[in-house]
Amino acid sequence: MQTRLLSFVFAGVTLIAIAAPAQSSDAPSQLIPRTPEQREQMYRAEHRIRLNVTVTDATGEPLTGLTAEDFALIDNGRPRPIAEFADVGGVGRAAMVHATLVIDGISSHDGMGRMRKDLVKFFSADSAPLFFPIELAVLSENGVATSAWLTDRTALAAELTRLTQHVKALGCDAAQPDSDLSGRLSGTFGSSSPNGSPALDRERCNNDKFVDSLNYIQKLLQDSHDAKGRGILIWLGPGWPIPAAPDAGQILPGVTHDDFAQPIAMLLTELREADVTLDAVTWSELRRAKNLRSTTADAAPGPRSIADLALPMLVSDTGGWATEKSKRLDDAIRDCLAEAQRYYILTFDATPSDAPDEFHRIEVKVDKPGATVRTATVYYAQP
Repeated sequence: MQTRLLSFVFAGVTLIAIAAPAQSSDAPSQLIPRTPEQREQMYRAEHRIRLNVTVTDATGEPLTGLTAEDFALIDNGRPRPIAEFADVGGVGRAAMVHATLVIDGISSHDGMGRMRKDLVKFFSADSAPLFFPIELAVLSENGVATSAWLTDRTALAAELTRLTQHVKALGCDAAQPDSDLSGRLSGTFGSSSPNGSPALDRERCNNDKFVDSLNYIQKLLQDSHDAKGRGILIWLGPGWPIPAAPDAGQILPGVTHDDFAQPIAMLLTELREADVTLDAVTWSELRRAKNLRSTTADAAPGPRSIADLALPMLVSDTGGWATEKSKRLDDAIRDCLAEAQRYYILTFDATPSDAPDEFHRIEVKVDKPGATVRTATVYYAQP
């Protein structure tokens, strides 16, 4: 059976939401009754929240041997009972995890050579198979190209060469008014014209990078669904630019930051349902591109805005690991992968909300001296 992509479009920004079976145009619509078991399964999928929880001691080492009684789970300020608990660790659990190394050739336009060099160093450091399967994903203005899921280091190094040999990322400072990159989104953030200013063309170019990056995440989420188990997206680079505020140049005429609440809820729900954590790695030799906006994670309560679609915020929301200006890219990747070898799984049942996509904050505490906990910090409750 073929599938078609259902897309959510807001102000011209297309975020791929889900894949659904395509039906023949002449096929009559039919109401298919669900069994009580199917209804319960659907309810659980929407209301049972799963958390992958990393706990470290005062030295940064994994804190092992914890039980459900050691954890406290708080949802919007209220304690919630833990429905299920699991201690994940050891070789026997390797099949439960898979990772995608995202080589960002969209915004990291001056770091591609260094990324290739350090990844080759990482793959050649050991001859033993990797602990769990890794997929390579190379993003560029031409789209996203991926490898198979592999544990063989030599095979991954060969795939790296194949996927990156013709990739040359373009910085927005080099974009011309009539370039394909700067004018690809007609009507979304304005279209380029021969009389456009360099600053406006650069802004439109950055807006393209923003939209492309989020659409590519959706494509990688589908890969993660196919691979089963917990997924980790390790984003190599500083992240995508954030479009200018409506009150700072009117790049998005008539649109406010709060109008992005639904795309944010959709993307974070997709990440949660795919059981994917987003990590981010930058390193000291990577220079930040001129005029590349970014934001730092801010856990303060308040309305969600377009800034919450920035890479650091998504990392924080999903409970991911972020390293900035690391001295060695290969070491940072190794740390991300090693951390996923031991964690805890907690689930709880969310209370049905009064309206769709009700924003909730989560906090998990461990009753051990010096313990540090990292997990997803938000979710969106459903009726």
